[in-house]
Amino acid sequence: MPSKVSTAQFDGDYDLVPEESPSIAKIQTKLDATTHPKKRENLETLLNLMIEENKVLQIQSGIIRLGTTLQQEFSLQNGKITASVFQGKAVWHEDIGDPGDSSVVTVRLHLQNERLEFSFYDETNEPFEPLVFRKSS
Repeated sequence: MPSKVSTAQFDGDYDLVPEESPSIAKIQTKLDATTHPKKRENLETLLNLMIEENKVLQIQSGIIRLGTTLQQEFSLQNGKITASVFQGKAVWHEDIGDPGDSSVVTVRLHLQNERLEFSFYDETNEPFEPLVFRKSS
């Protein structure tokens, strides 16, 4: 779905910084503290999946794409930029390979130099923990 929202100051390609992303760092902390082999295996699988599926973020002309194998798309519909923070509504497709379903979510981008925090809120209006990215070279 096309977007009319300008994201010029955020546009670009970004790489995930797992150790700065709270949800990923929490799994790593649990993994480091676990000695049970099956629990370690499960945590390693979850950690690798989260890193792989969120390792690339692209922002271009109001469209945010996140992921590799399963690619999510956020088409910004409206919003406001204050300093280096964008917050607004987006149509979210959790898998652009299966475009039939979507929902409206709130998206938040916070850019500090080359560091970008990306988070979104679902219908419960509770924000997901941000994923942290660095602008690709």
